[in-house]
Amino acid sequence: YDVSFSSDGRRVVTSSDDHTARVWTIDPIGEKPTLGTGLGPMWNVAFSPAASTILATTASKGEVTIWDSATGARIRDLVGHTGDVQGVAFSPDGKRLATAGEDRTARIWDVATGSQILLLTGHMAPETPAFFPGVLDVAFSPDGARLATAGDDGTARIWDSTTGRQLLKLTGHDGPVGGVAFSPDGSRLATSGWDGIAIIWNAATGERLLTLTGHDWIVRRITFSPDGTKIATASFDGTARIWDAATGSLVATLTGHTALVFGIAFSPDGAHIATASSDKTVKIWDVATATELLTLHGHAAGVVALAFSPDGTSLATASEDGTTRIDLLRLDDLVTVARSRVTRDLDRAECQRYLHVSACP
Repeated sequence: YDVSFSSDGRRVVTSSDDHTARVWTIDPIGEKPTLGTGLGPMWNVAFSPAASTILATTASKGEVTIWDSATGARIRDLVGHTGDVQGVAFSPDGKRLATAGEDRTARIWDVATGSQILLLTGHMAPETPAFFPGVLDVAFSPDGARLATAGDDGTARIWDSTTGRQLLKLTGHDGPVGGVAFSPDGSRLATSGWDGIAIIWNAATGERLLTLTGHDWIVRRITFSPDGTKIATASFDGTARIWDAATGSLVATLTGHTALVFGIAFSPDGAHIATASSDKTVKIWDVATATELLTLHGHAAGVVALAFSPDGTSLATASEDGTTRIDLLRLDDLVTVARSRVTRDLDRAECQRYLHVSACP
């Protein structure tokens, strides 16, 4: 019959003809928002290494947005690209942001002001148009002095991130280069290709060091483990693979997705890998055993990119449904959210679904 807020706004009291009055806690402690601009698919997501709540997303129509992932507040838009923005990376100090565009440019931005610092041009249109055209990925070196770009022209390039001067042009893939990643010490660069292979290069000289073969289709993304001993790849063949970074030998094949695998990331401690797929799910794997630990649902369309927060407590995912979701990964955080929202004990099936445990805490 009646409802009223407490003075601090965190509780509601209700009165009913079931002969009860009830007090409800409505403060969603620890809950994360869903981010979206409504203008089209989200293509990429990256956390700032300097602030675990600062998040950058890219989308169609040239959108690059900086968010506060804790509140969902839209901090600023970075305007300049024409067409889809297909790659994004923060500099190690979090002060700059690099983006890769369908317009065949890479750009470096000042995060604090949103102003464009550098415009990098040089990737050319291939003779055969690619399904994803333009510059497809960007990555800063660990010291922030260099930027690597991947293009549909079959090349990866390394640039001076201060002056914009091109330092190296790497050719070796037969078709577009889908992803680039520096090793943690900055001495090597890994590239993934639409020709189904990955190549490891000397990042100073451009010498080809290793070729990783085994995927049956496009290798979309590639990344080094935090300690530099492993490499992970994501492929349109529906698998992700873990490789020995020193020898190039295959360590494990991760199977379980039912469609293309678009994105891949190591957790900050290197113990887990997350994969994003067009089957609308994200999976989290144990690196040591190569076993699947969790499947995260919620997106209404394919998931194309993901990123762990610097502290490893949350995972951001970008989807073709036009949203970026923030998932909490620690059980204690999930229980906190559950206790703030649920007015009864969870049954076993609910615990398994929402808290990813077999027995309720």
